[in-house]
Amino acid sequence: MKNEVDIFTAGLGVVTGLGGILGYVKAKSVPSLVAGLSFGALLVGAGVAGSQIACIAMSTILGSMMTKKFISSKKFMPAGLLTVLCVSNLVRIALFAYFSSRHEAKVE
Repeated sequence: MKNEVDIFTAGLGVVTGLGGILGYVKAKSVPSLVAGLSFGALLVGAGVAGSQIACIAMSTILGSMMTKKFISSKKFMPAGLLTVLCVSNLVRIALFAYFSSRHEAKVE
């Protein structure tokens, strides 16, 4: 995964950015727009750059914020959805790292 484009993280960034735009259109929420576009851009950048550390950091930060919001609001959209997507991304990265290291150990 190192230095390869991470499509899942980039896709998460696109979904986050679109969610921010949708939040602005529906509720005229400027914080939603700014946060959505900011996190979306950072996630897309991390995914395109293939930076595993940045992907983990951004998914952890966004996931933590959305989990807190989901618990307090009890509404699945958008906080619950982003929580599920961020946790899925973190699990996917961890599994990839685990199985990659096992494969490298067998090759040697």
